Amino acid sequence: MATSCSIFDKERNTHKVVERLEALEKKEDLHKPSFATQMILMQSHYTNMRLALQRKNYPLLRYHTSKLQELFVLTNLLHPTFPTVKDPIWQYYITHLDTPLESLKEDADNKSLSSASENFSKVTNACNKCHQQANVAFIAIK
Repeated sequence: MATSCSIFDKERNTHKVVERLEALEKKEDLHKPSFATQMILMQSHYTNMRLALQRKNYPLLRYHTSKLQELFVLTNLLHPTFPTVKDPIWQYYITHLDTPLESLKEDADNKSLSSASENFSKVTNACNKCHQQANVAFIAIK
């Protein structure tokens, strides 16, 4: 006696699968990483920047600083605004993060620990200031 499982019943479920696929195709953000995912990736680069700075590994500091900058560009393309922040992400980045991040790369090239530490602190403060503006100050970068 043959048994029929509804999952494999082509005749009954083909239209349901097609409807589901059509619905998914209409979703523009299907493969778009969430803002939270982007922030987690940034945290990874930030942490590696801090470790590289502590270990005076200047090539690694420069690498992760560049990757953090690239990630900000991508995040801005994917999520140009954040619901609780009045200014666009790119504007906050240009105003508060662009200079210290560019300076960090120069510091890494020059192996300037004191200047790199100072610029890294500016990055940390800018991150925390943004978190405050976004009403997520409980996410404190240290």
